[in-house]
Order: sequence, then structure tokens, then C-alpha cells
Amino acid sequence: MAEEVNLDLDKILRTFEHLSGDLPAAIFAAMTVSAEAMLADVVRNRMSGQYLGVVTGNARRSMQGFARAQGNTISAIIGNPFRYVRAHELGFQGTVQVKAHERRRLGAIKARNIRTRQVTKRGKPTKAQMAAGPIHVRAHDMRMNVRAKYFMRDTVRDAVVPTTDRIKRAVLFLARNGRPPGPGDLGTR
Repeated sequence: MAEEVNLDLDKILRTFEHLSGDLPAAIFAAMTVSAEAMLADVVRNRMSGQYLGVVTGNARRSMQGFARAQGNTISAIIGNPFRYVRAHELGFQGTVQVKAHERRRLGAIKARNIRTRQVTKRGKPTKAQMAAGPIHVRAHDMRMNVRAKYFMRDTVRDAVVPTTDRIKRAVLFLARNGRPPGPGDLGTR
């Protein structure tokens, strides 16, 4: 037994015509949620010692993520205003100028990591070290060779499928409810 389904093409086209005005707002909401998710992922899963090896609170706190609509393009963007974060992301090989500064005196080494030989514990500076004051470092040039770590680029690559799913959910939400979703309607993934 065969079933027959009749579709009213004019009604379907009117429905999609109505949705097309709100479609950019729905996609913008999905991209906003994706930017927030990418920002959380890069800070929590890539900048907390996993990629950089050093816990850099200033770099983590200064990460920015937002959605932008420009013409007929909607983008989710993550980034950081600091040049040293860019150097870790893309790599850097060259000479930098170090300004004159003061370094505090450190106490005697008490313990080292057996595998990496990094200092894990220090004693307090002695009275003689404290009386001598800080160490004065003159301005100098320093050669640097920072390997590229791609922590932001990897985050964006990993977010392609979840972002596509969010856009699909946003369009379905728009079709079902007749209004574009807010970021709270899409949730995070």
C-alpha cells in the first residue's frame, strides 16, 4: 500500500521566506555560544600547563572570545592581545631586547625534580642576601627560539563539528519557535 503526501510549495516557500530574515540572528547566537565554548576550552584545556608548559595566569585571563557579523559573514573569534602569547601560538625565532630591571634574590635550592632537573623547592633568602638587596640586570639582547604550540588553532579545529551542530540546532529552533534562539536556548557542548 502506497502513501501519498501532498505538499503546498507556496506555503513552504512562505515559511522559509519568513525564517530568512531571522536566520542571521539564529546563526549569530550559535556562533556566540561557540566562541564562549572555544574560549573556555582553550583556557581550561590548553593554557593550564598542557600546551604551554607554564601556567600563565595573565595570558589565561586576557583571552578573548566573541562573535562578529560583518556583511554576510558571521565569525566566532578567539584571541589574545599580548605579543608573547602570539609568539607561543605561532613560534618565534630571533633577538629581543630585554629592558634593565631588578631581580629578587632567591634562597638555596632544597629540591629538584629527578627527571627534568627543575627546581621544585627553595629555602628562604639568607639575611646576607636580603641585606644585599635585589640583583640589578642591565639592558641586553637575548636570542629566543620559541617552538610553535598552536593551542588556539587546535581549539578552533576541534570546534568545527560542535559549531556546525549548534548552527543546525539554532536553525531548527528558529523553524519550530518562529524566533531566533538566544545563547541560553542553545546551551553549551
